[in-house]
Amino acid sequence: MDHYPRPESYARLFRRFLHFGLLAWGGPVPQIAMIRQELVDREHWVSPAQFNKVLAVYQVLPGPEAHELCVYFGMLNRGRWGGFLAGLGFMLPGLILMFALSWLYAADGLHLPFFTVVFFGCKAAVAALIVRAVHRLSQPALSDRWLWAIALAGAASSWLGAHFLVILPLAGLAYVLSRREPGGSDQPAGPGNFCGFLDPAVPLARQNSLAGGGFGGRGAGVALFPDNSVMNVGLKPEKCN
Repeated sequence: MDHYPRPESYARLFRRFLHFGLLAWGGPVPQIAMIRQELVDREHWVSPAQFNKVLAVYQVLPGPEAHELCVYFGMLNRGRWGGFLAGLGFMLPGLILMFALSWLYAADGLHLPFFTVVFFGCKAAVAALIVRAVHRLSQPALSDRWLWAIALAGAASSWLGAHFLVILPLAGLAYVLSRREPGGSDQPAGPGNFCGFLDPAVPLARQNSLAGGGFGGRGAGVALFPDNSVMNVGLKPEKCN
């Protein structure tokens, strides 16, 4: 039996993701960890394995993954309008802050020594947030020695200058090969399976045709699927324990 989150009012859904947006400091890694902690670990909107598959798909698509996840969870809860309000709530605090900082910069306020010192302090705090978030996200994602090996190899390849479009498919292929039994048959796919593309075809139905396409600039790649189309990846919610 599939598990879906209990529908919330539009106002409550908007406030929830507005709260995420107010706390969205440090880039996508801590943002994703924050969303996972509340909606997956605490409230069980989807299973951890399902979250990993959804995140893997959005990491391949253009656009900010954290914003795309908000649109996904909003649509999961209240359909298209839920996705719109979740995405709007998440991006609104950052949009207002960027307008304010742009105005200060144009007025030469940000050139003052005080602001320079403040931003250096913020950079140190952001680095700490990212390190902590990477640790929290890696615990459920790196569930066996092969995934650890692939993660370390991917990190080394990235450090050496390899493009992520090379690293991602090779990482997926490596894990597929690692799951093959000596007799030649594949073991059941685990949560780290590359982007969910090897899972049984599960429709991400027409509700994805509009949400996310207009928010956040680069987020246009979230749901550019024609109406009534089917995306054969494992994005349908699974049962949560």
